[in-house]
Amino acid sequence: MRRLLSGIAFGALGLAASMIVAPAPSSAAAASCYGGAVGWKTGAFGLSSQATFGPYYASSRCVDVNLRVTSAPEADVYSACVRFGSATASCNYQTIVAGGSWRVIATNVKDGTKLYVSIFNGNGGSPVTGQVAY
Repeated sequence: MRRLLSGIAFGALGLAASMIVAPAPSSAAAASCYGGAVGWKTGAFGLSSQATFGPYYASSRCVDVNLRVTSAPEADVYSACVRFGSATASCNYQTIVAGGSWRVIATNVKDGTKLYVSIFNGNGGSPVTGQVAY
């Protein structure tokens, strides 16, 4: 009986150890990633139009490609995507981006990867500015 109880206790300890969650990236890591951000600006958007920027090359500063719109209020919503290799390549996927907040638009991008960023606005509108960190 004692062996059975010690086996159960050891198994529970192993399970608890395997459930430890890795810490979130430090604010210093985020600051160094965003500290290397590059600005962009669109022209006026037509109906269902897009603007594409680049080329950019993924760096060791950021694991992901991050984007934020700086000139629009939070209520203004756009979508963005990353195009790998060329400005006419297919989008990886589209991510909704609201004014003001950083959003990840591509994850785990290998250092040195050539990429372009496209911003979409289906309703048309004024020029928009923002930043991309990669």
